[in-house]
Amino acid sequence: MVFVRNRNKKSEWLAILSTDCTLNDQEIIKIYGMRWDIEVFFKTTKSLLKLQKEFQGRSYG
Repeated sequence: MVFVRNRNKKSEWLAILSTDCTLNDQEIIKIYGMRWDIEVFFKTTKSLLKLQKEFQGRSYG
């Protein structure tokens, strides 16, 4: 688990949990940042294309 402080509000923290114990703190933060960019991209794309209510993807496997 890595704790990251908000640059703008020093009293706010983000806890990032990784199941890969071989990664160091910097690698965990870097991977989280890349994944977050992907999540923001998909949310923006779905919003622009007005897909948020029409389609849902689920994985049960």
